[in-house]
Amino acid sequence: MALSVMETISLPYSVKAYDNFLFRVTKRLYDAPVTVERKGREKWVQYDSKLDCNMARARSVVRELALCNHWDYFVTLTLDGSRSERYDLQLITKKLMQWLQNLRKTDYPNLRYLLIPEKHKKKDPVTGQAWHFHGFISGVPVVAMPPDAPKRYKNGNRRGQFLCWRDYWDRFGLCALQPVGDPIACGFYCIKYITKTLATNVETKGVHCYYHSRGLGRALTFGYSIGNAFLDSCLKHENVFYRFGYFRVDERFDLSSVVEEVSPLFASYIVTDENCEEVISIIGGYDEDEYFQELIAGYEDSGFFVLRQDMEVNP
Repeated sequence: MALSVMETISLPYSVKAYDNFLFRVTKRLYDAPVTVERKGREKWVQYDSKLDCNMARARSVVRELALCNHWDYFVTLTLDGSRSERYDLQLITKKLMQWLQNLRKTDYPNLRYLLIPEKHKKKDPVTGQAWHFHGFISGVPVVAMPPDAPKRYKNGNRRGQFLCWRDYWDRFGLCALQPVGDPIACGFYCIKYITKTLATNVETKGVHCYYHSRGLGRALTFGYSIGNAFLDSCLKHENVFYRFGYFRVDERFDLSSVVEEVSPLFASYIVTDENCEEVISIIGGYDEDEYFQELIAGYEDSGFFVLRQDMEVNP
C-alpha cells in the first residue's frame, strides 16, 4: 500500500542559524510530492545502507548540538575497571547518565554535556576493547591535574595543558579537559568519532551513538530562498536528499540580501523506521512552535528517519 503526501509549493533552499553567526544552507534535491511505500522484508535495504543512514543522522545532530551551544571544555572521559564497568556500553551509559543527572539536580545546575562513546585502540585478548567518551561539557569546576596523574595527562598536548574534573576523577577514572578555543572548528572536529565501527557496536537496544543533556539549543530556521549565486557557492557537501554547506558572517552582514523574506511555512513531516520502509507517523506544525520542534527532535534522537515537506499556508 502506498502512502503519498499532498502536492506542496516549497522553496528548495533553506537557511538555518547556528551560534557564533554561523549559518547552514540546505538545497533540497527531491521534488514534491513524496511517496512512501512499505515494502516486504525481502526488499529491505542492505545492512550497510542502514548504518550509513544512522551515521549521517547522528553526525548531523551532533554537529548541530555542538555548534548551537556554548561549551566551556572539550573533554575525554575514561573508565577505571576497579570502579566502574568498562566493556558493556549499556551498563556504562546507564550508570554515567544517571550520575550526571543527579549532579545537575544537586550540585551543578548549569551542567551540560554532549558525549560520544569510542572504543580504546588497545584490545585485551580476554575482555576486548574498553570504552571511553569524547565530547563537550560546561558548568563544572576544574582543577590542575593531580600529581599522581599519568605523564601523558600532565604533559598536555599542542593545544595546552589538560585540566581535571575532580568529581568524575574520583568516581569513574581519568579525565582530561581543555578550554574550547575555536568553537566552530571543535564542532566539526567532534563528528570524526562517529564511525561505522561505532554505529555497528551500538546496535544494542538502549545504546546510542551520542548522549546529551536536556535543554540544549538547536538550529533556528532563518528563512527560505529560491536560490542565488551566493547560496550555491556555500554548498560543499551532498547526499541522496540534499546538498548543504555553511557560511559565517558578522553582525554587519545583511542576510536579507541572500535570503528572501517569505510567508510562514507549515512543515509536514513523514516519520519512518530506521530502514525508511515503514511509516510511523505523519505530523505537522510551524517552525516557530517550540513543542513541535521538541517532538521532531524526540523522533530523531530515538533513531527514526524524518523527511520534511514545506507547505505555504494561505491566510
